[in-house]
Amino acid sequence: MNSQSGKGGVAYLLETEFGIQLPKEMQREFGPIANHEVDRLGREVSGADLKAMFWREYIERTAPWQLRGFETESRNGTVRCRARLQRDGEPVEFSGQGNGPLAALVHGFGKAGLAKFEISDYSEHALSSGEEAAAIAYIQIKDGDGKTRWGAGVDTNIELASGESRPERPEPIVMIERVITL
Repeated sequence: MNSQSGKGGVAYLLETEFGIQLPKEMQREFGPIANHEVDRLGREVSGADLKAMFWREYIERTAPWQLRGFETESRNGTVRCRARLQRDGEPVEFSGQGNGPLAALVHGFGKAGLAKFEISDYSEHALSSGEEAAAIAYIQIKDGDGKTRWGAGVDTNIELASGESRPERPEPIVMIERVITL
């Protein structure tokens, strides 16, 4: 791939070579990031190079937020959470509630006066199958000014990978680490 390939070329390589099916809106965000990196490198890149760029930008990010602990309790359709995070190395703790773990986390951020945002898109799919199955989930958030940002997370839990259940555990929460920079 070269810098003239566009967001469609980037998405095509990630999907055909690695099963990463970027949502259309996320393609619009990652395509220019990948093209900028290709221009910086001054050479064509492989599918593996693109995957490494995607992983650095979305999966491996730990700043400014890093999840240290996340607990949920569900009762009568309401999920309560308690989150322990670090922001730029400083500990941050808060609690929240909602109709699921992500909604509870969003509520907790707002209640603590840290960041007000809403989840505008969420999707997931299997990357592989079998005992070592992995899944990838994508999340888009929108701030009060309407600015959007994407994040992604990979989970090796077979239930998430097979789509048998919605995540009721902390792994999808780490996607918010990247997008809470609004």
